[in-house]
Amino acid sequence: MALTECNADTARVGALADEPALTAAELKAVFDESAANVKAWLNTTHLPELEEALEGKEDAISLTAGKALVTDSDGKLAAGGASAQQIGYLSEVTSSIQTQINALQKAITCGSEAPTGGENGDIYLQYC
Repeated sequence: MALTECNADTARVGALADEPALTAAELKAVFDESAANVKAWLNTTHLPELEEALEGKEDAISLTAGKALVTDSDGKLAAGGASAQQIGYLSEVTSSIQTQINALQKAITCGSEAPTGGENGDIYLQYC
């Protein structure tokens, strides 16, 4: 979102001489002009741009404490089902969890007779 920069002249006060030859009213007018320029920019340019950019956004977001932050199908923020602690468990995962589980699982076979071989850790189900 790009916002229009304030290009109002705010340096007039700094540009005054150390002892300006102005009346009190003229000096006040110089001070007031810078503030008025910024106020005008805020009200006529900046605030309308912000309102347009925020249009359709949620006014408030209610989240569940301790739950992960996700977005819903509309792209709006929502509380996820996983807790922050559960997400923390996954932070050290370096590959697919299912691949890691499959690598740990030995062969599972079944048949109607006693097994004749296999490796330590294999599972055999008889009468499947």
